[in-house]
Amino acid sequence: MFFVVVVFQSLLLVSLGLFGGQFFVAAQQLPQSEVDALNEIVKTMGAATNWRFDGSACGFKVTPVSDPESEPTSDIACNTVNNTPHITSIKFQRWSLAGVLPPQVFQLPQLQQIDLAYNYLNGSIPVEWSPMKLKSISVFGNRLSGNIPSHLGNIISLTYFIHFSI
Repeated sequence: MFFVVVVFQSLLLVSLGLFGGQFFVAAQQLPQSEVDALNEIVKTMGAATNWRFDGSACGFKVTPVSDPESEPTSDIACNTVNNTPHITSIKFQRWSLAGVLPPQVFQLPQLQQIDLAYNYLNGSIPVEWSPMKLKSISVFGNRLSGNIPSHLGNIISLTYFIHFSI
């Protein structure tokens, strides 16, 4: 009898997880334009071809257990605006990404924070970022070139900027 109850409870939990999870995800889908932009962003930064996000990217998180100061970390945070979730924060630290800073970031209209620290990204801050409402940019520990661009001054909401190239 105990075995039957445990099996039933397990099946019930699995059923609730499957159906409940699908319902929640369907209700919280990102706009396709943001999903497409996110996939272009990681491609531009040189992420592996198996990095593919879908409409349920909100809350995506990779946090190392052993040492968060030396292992890759990822986090995509969202907020709901007019009943639609939008990406508000992106963090891809320590992934050894060797592409360039992604100009496609401007396609995320609610983005406020971007943290791409400790990669091998090249180039400079894209001019496409200048009309955005970013509050925080961290590109510390990359292989960026040139001076801090003057168009960065157009981001009037910017309160935190850290830039040091290796």
